[in-house]
Amino acid sequence: MLRELKVWLKLKHSTIVPLLGTARIGESPSLALVSEWMPSGKLSDYLKEHATTITLAARIKLVSSLFIQITSASRTIY
Repeated sequence: MLRELKVWLKLKHSTIVPLLGTARIGESPSLALVSEWMPSGKLSDYLKEHATTITLAARIKLVSSLFIQITSASRTIY
């Protein structure tokens, strides 16, 4: 979880929701990562819902762009 937290804090892109913080729910030892509410939901759900209106090329471009951002931020942590 700590790695994901560090990566997310470094991500700055118009298509990535900023991390607002962390929270503990009840007595759980696990942390929850908190972001703004997104009406379109998760990327995977959005792509499924709009499968007929988003071209395959656009889907690949979106996912590739996010992958590059995440891997670049991940490399700068260590």
